[in-house]
Amino acid sequence: MSQSPNEFAASWAERLLAGDREVASFYAGVPADSFDHAKRRVAEAPVPLGESELAEWTEWLAPFAPRKAMTRNLATLARPDTIVVVTGQQAGFLGGPLYTLYKAAGAIRLARDISRQTGLRCVPLFWVASDDHDFAEVAVHHWLGANGVVRSRAFVESPGDVGKPVSDRTVPQEDLRAFAAEFAESTGDSKFRSDVLGFVERISAGPQTTWESQFVTCLVDWFGDAGLVPVVPRLPFMRRRAAATMRAEIEAQGGTSQRLLEAGMRLDSLGAAGALIHRTGDEANFFLSENGVRSKVRWSNGRAEILHPVTGRKTGDIAKSDLLLRLSASPQDFSPNAALRPVVQDAALPTVAYVGGPSEVVYHAQAGVLHEDFGVFRPIVVPRPSAVLVTSKARRILARWEARISDVGGLDRAQLAKMAAWRADPEKARAQFAKSLAAIRAEIAMIDETIGTHARDTALARASARLRRSLGKGAAKLEAGLDARLAAQDTQVAAELKYLDALLFPGGSRQERTLGALSPLLLEGGPATPLALVDRLDPLEPGTRVLPLDELPGVQLR
Repeated sequence: MSQSPNEFAASWAERLLAGDREVASFYAGVPADSFDHAKRRVAEAPVPLGESELAEWTEWLAPFAPRKAMTRNLATLARPDTIVVVTGQQAGFLGGPLYTLYKAAGAIRLARDISRQTGLRCVPLFWVASDDHDFAEVAVHHWLGANGVVRSRAFVESPGDVGKPVSDRTVPQEDLRAFAAEFAESTGDSKFRSDVLGFVERISAGPQTTWESQFVTCLVDWFGDAGLVPVVPRLPFMRRRAAATMRAEIEAQGGTSQRLLEAGMRLDSLGAAGALIHRTGDEANFFLSENGVRSKVRWSNGRAEILHPVTGRKTGDIAKSDLLLRLSASPQDFSPNAALRPVVQDAALPTVAYVGGPSEVVYHAQAGVLHEDFGVFRPIVVPRPSAVLVTSKARRILARWEARISDVGGLDRAQLAKMAAWRADPEKARAQFAKSLAAIRAEIAMIDETIGTHARDTALARASARLRRSLGKGAAKLEAGLDARLAAQDTQVAAELKYLDALLFPGGSRQERTLGALSPLLLEGGPATPLALVDRLDPLEPGTRVLPLDELPGVQLR
């Protein structure tokens, strides 16, 4: 059975973490190699930050009241013996989904462990992709409301902002106030309710809140004391450091996209398909700012065609020579796309490792050819940690169901429904169904054996295979229906299942991909819980960690 893009990416990331040789061949090494790779990176590091570059970064960060650990780490980037672990994400509202926090915690943990094992200075950095123009990816927040109801609020894109990077967009004050009111109204009492409402109010109170600023505020508040340093690619020194890579990309005139296409075909043969960066071979791997719009660039007959990033409408074209002149005069007009961003990042910063989500891990397998083309040191790619938050109420339910909390990390929705059905089934109809189904499958197996032994008829064998598939599909549908009916007959179990399903699979998706940090993490655990994730989320450990919220607060960084 073929895998969906998300399934392939998750499996691929697991194989990389496990050191699978086939997967590892697409990278500079496996995650466990990070410590040896650190020594090689010091020997091949880019030029350290100069005094003026450090001043630019510091000036941008100053309004966010950076913690001492952040400013101390930032200052060490002027030293030639400092390396960095990078992670990144779009500037999602109030931190975006939970997996953003897991990325940050994983990068901090890995940087800390590299420093301890190698004796090198290793700083965790968060690349805030605020030059992205995809508004839909940042403009929604989901949280767990009172009684386990999942609530959502999506912000509406202004027509005049379409195609602009989110760093150039403000969050309307009326929208912020409306969100704060809805969040306050929809969440029940908790020990840390006033802390969370105060944080939301602070985000909303600024005279001009941008999508970039609200996200950076979250990073500073939640991970500043661990020394996580945010960076945005629009900083002038970052654009200047990216210019050499951009120049090489322009000179290639689509050759790099052809290389990406070829690498994608190799991955496609392994089942990657929809998990890849799509390429036709004529794209430039950067965007060009035109009248504030982050426009795509496509090569045609030696000229660069300028296209609107959303509509695809051609808005102009420019000769390669003129494009190079513009790069020299205005490097701030050029920003990398998803394929070129790692190269820009690693040419500008002494990156030893990148902590990324499953889809990013696949992208890096495909885009690694660009590091080779541009002669840029390639870091180790480490899959981000995965986790499930469990509230006190959920723990009580699981205890009543006689379920082990450690099993929660591997559950899917069907398995959760099955657990509820077993709990709500005093007459053991569930057990009888399973027994009868096993008997039917045994009879089918005997039919297969008879056909294989006596008939030796290909058509009959195909018919028998169809019977097995039909039984499998029908039994799964019948089993799911029976589980739902049994659980619904017990009012308490039905309510408990509804709560657990909303917590673990909000909107039908995995918790970490949907819920934001406000609830349940901060509301149940308090302001210290994001920082406490660092000790609980080692990115070099496989599997999904189950994190009881009442055990997280108070954990100190060692």
